[in-house]
Amino acid sequence: QFDQMQKIVKVLGMVPAKMLDQSNDQHRLQFFERRKTPNGQCWALKQDNSSSSSSSEKRSSSQQKEPVVPSENPIASLAEVVGAETSRKKKYPPTEPGHTARNYDTFVDLIHGMLAFDPQERIKPDDALRHPFITSGEHQNLPGAGQNAKQWTNNRT
Repeated sequence: QFDQMQKIVKVLGMVPAKMLDQSNDQHRLQFFERRKTPNGQCWALKQDNSSSSSSSEKRSSSQQKEPVVPSENPIASLAEVVGAETSRKKKYPPTEPGHTARNYDTFVDLIHGMLAFDPQERIKPDDALRHPFITSGEHQNLPGAGQNAKQWTNNRT
């Protein structure tokens, strides 16, 4: 769980302080800690999951990982994650339908809306179905594209 929270914060940025303040101490303190800043205190992502301060249990300096830095630009971080997969398959292959820079950008925008920490900011299901990535039709020609969405929509009625 700890490493997953680090990955989430690395891509999506820091969890909003308001949400951390409202969360259960047990869960919050598992992943986050209060840090003093010149402007007061703020929440920060814990870098080490060990609760022991024993030097024998701490990693040596040669074994320590680089600190996880919360993303300052979640859209760019998500695009990088999506792009890491596509770069292995040649970025935006012109011979494959739907593999355009614009389609990847709208996909990242949709995913960003789905992954918002705050439920009030998260894209609603009806809005997601009207998102340009879904409605543009650019991905409709991909094998299997749209079948699950059509099935899901038909099952709702």
